[in-house]
Amino acid sequence: MQEINHAEGTQGGRPTPSRPSGRPSGGPGLWLREPLVQFLALGSLLFGALAWGSGEGGGPQREVRVSFQEVQAQRAFFEAQWGRPPTDEEAQSLVDALVREKVLSREAVVLGMDVDDVVIRRRLALKVETLTESLAGLRQPSAEELRAFYEENRERFMVPGTLTFSQVFVNPDLRGESTWPDAIAVFESARTRNLEPQEAALMGDRTLLQSYFPVHSPAEVQRVFGSVFADSLFAVVEEGWNRPLASGLGLHVVFVHDRTAPAEPEWSRVEALVQEEWSSRERMNARETVYETLLENYDVVVEERPDAEGGANR
Repeated sequence: MQEINHAEGTQGGRPTPSRPSGRPSGGPGLWLREPLVQFLALGSLLFGALAWGSGEGGGPQREVRVSFQEVQAQRAFFEAQWGRPPTDEEAQSLVDALVREKVLSREAVVLGMDVDDVVIRRRLALKVETLTESLAGLRQPSAEELRAFYEENRERFMVPGTLTFSQVFVNPDLRGESTWPDAIAVFESARTRNLEPQEAALMGDRTLLQSYFPVHSPAEVQRVFGSVFADSLFAVVEEGWNRPLASGLGLHVVFVHDRTAPAEPEWSRVEALVQEEWSSRERMNARETVYETLLENYDVVVEERPDAEGGANR
């Protein structure tokens, strides 16, 4: 074995500097002050803690099992992301990533890293709620249940009424304080002279909005003009010319060409939607019922300020 002189001499044919005279030449105190030694010591302590917490030996708790379903799920995700199946090397990398995740997560639990972690706590709570909703979703309603749910919520499934209308825009940015009087003047002139919407539009202001809106439901009107205008339009208007209505854009003098009233839909057209709404209600009810049942098994204590004694019990 080649001996390397750490004092003054050569190493591999290259000169090495001599040790400064003020630095001790050895001893355990020097080793303990070395950062590398400290890092290795801490690593040994951590490894020992992991080994003690996980348990020694080849018992079941030491087994890391990757199921066939997990592997297939990873392969399917890879293929969906890259548009092709993984190669053998890539497939092995997917398995290695699963094993790494399982090993590290298991050791994190041993070290208590999962305790009082907000992200983990919320994720676990969500998984329980998702499982509860999934089980509730397995039950299918009878025809009688579905009909009864429809009758209880008939208004939610009505076919909305529609309006076909034209509008003359009066721009407050251009007219300022005279906006409302000008809009009233447009309305009075159009009504008394029985003007067509195209003729009345000459008295209004230019806008990027279209002037004619055929067969629009409340939701469609709301998307263009906002909810306040849509509610006012369907609540107070009559066919023909109507007084100005406000939107977030300005004032609109409206001419209603035609309107249809809300109607009850044919059952065949709404049955699927009714079942979807019924299932949604069932999942929500199941989630709350399970939670209330579980809550009965716990004594809930809400702590007060640290300087106060006891806690607020619920």
